[in-house]
Formats: sequence, structure tokens, C-alpha cells
Amino acid sequence: MDSIRHILHINRNMDDVKSAILEKNHLINWYTNDITIKDVESNKMEFKFGDIYATALITVDGNIIEWKYIESTFETLIGNSLMFTLEEKENKTRVLAEQNGFDLESDMCANFNFSLGKYLESLRQYLQHGNKEGWGCEDYRS
Repeated sequence: MDSIRHILHINRNMDDVKSAILEKNHLINWYTNDITIKDVESNKMEFKFGDIYATALITVDGNIIEWKYIESTFETLIGNSLMFTLEEKENKTRVLAEQNGFDLESDMCANFNFSLGKYLESLRQYLQHGNKEGWGCEDYRS
């Protein structure tokens, strides 16, 4: 299996970007507005997109954040992860986002690739301009 990879630069410091990827009060603005904290101690969150859901264990190791999927309506996601590697670069934060576990030739991979790019741009717009384009928001980037 292979990984979908995206690189983007966000005109904000690394701490702001890290908070936006980790904290519910930010995630609801750029990712999905339906998030449940399942377990504070293990940092387990459930992300919902209508009838579709994914539960992830969130871990942080320095400037690497990992969402490891443990439950989902998409069986393909279970056991896979989305990793964000953050790096300060020229007064911006460079974000490398990698979602693993895909056959790069599949339609599922094409769909997730498009969606990940859309949500990463939503993250950038939220942090740089305050735009709220996550799933379920009034200005959802569809």
C-alpha cells in the first residue's frame, strides 16, 4: 500500500498550525463540525461527515502529529493513519500531510486524494484568513 502526500505552506507559526490540527475548537472550522472527544486520556476523537465516521487516536511526537484510525465506516481506513509533519520555513509553517494505506490506482485513492487536498486548503484558509470551510460549516468548501 502507498501514501497520498501533500505539501503546503501556511503563513502562521508552527504552534498555531499544531493547535489547529489537534484541538476540537479549531478542527470544527476547517475539517468537520461534528467531532466527539471519545477519550481525553488517550486523545481519541471521532470525526463525522453525515453518516460517515472515523475514530482516530491522536498522537504527537515533536512536530509530527498522527491520526491513527481505529474505527470507521470505511473499512479501508482502519489501521491506516494521517500524519502531519510540521517545519518552520521562512516565517511560515511547511506541512507535509501523508495518508497511508492506499492502492494509488484505485478510485478510493483518487477520492481521498482530492478530499485531503480540499481539507488542507481549508486549513490554510482558516489559519490565514479566518475562513470556516470545514464540512458542515455554512461556507463548506464542496
